[in-house]
Order: sequence, then structure tokens, then C-alpha cells
Amino acid sequence: MKRIPRALPDFAQEFLRYTANPIRKQVVRIFHFWLEESQVDMKSLTTQDIDRFLQKPAGKTTAPATQRVYKSALRYYLDYLHRLGHTCLGNADEPSSHPPWGPPRKTS
Repeated sequence: MKRIPRALPDFAQEFLRYTANPIRKQVVRIFHFWLEESQVDMKSLTTQDIDRFLQKPAGKTTAPATQRVYKSALRYYLDYLHRLGHTCLGNADEPSSHPPWGPPRKTS
């Protein structure tokens, strides 16, 4: 994939301001670039799309360890988007409804 800086959606920019984690920031940028290059709309995002992204986020296959790191970062971002109603995965109208990637992790 050719790397061309593109403007991120407002909700992605808000997330980047909210998180201090550099890996999450990187994954969000790569994810939105991948969405655009793959012509996948955020509202029609499927778990299969997420799997395709994790396998080749930047157009090349990633190592299993990298996939796990990206999955963790992407899960955090998708939880954020789910709460805002920006994905079709799960049902954002029902607080008890968890998206297909699982319930939010408990933090102590």
C-alpha cells in the first residue's frame, strides 16, 4: 500500500487525543488507512474485515505477535467506537449488548 497522509474522521482524531498509548495511535492511523484503501465503510464493518486487517494491516503479512498487539489496540478502539455508535458490530443502543469481539475487559 502506498502511504499517503489522509485526514482522519473526527471521532478518530478525538480518540487520538484521548489515548496516550503510541501503539493504539499507530494502529488507529493504519486501520483508517486500510479502511480507505480496502473501500470498507465503518458502518458496514464485519468481523471478517477486522480479521483481514489484522492479517495484512499495511499490505503485507504480519507476524502472530504483531497481530496480537494490533488486535489488542484495535479492540480498545472498537470498544470506543461501539460506545459512540460508529460501527455496526454489536448493538450500541443496548448497554448490555457486547460487540462480537467480546465484552470490555475489566480493569482494576
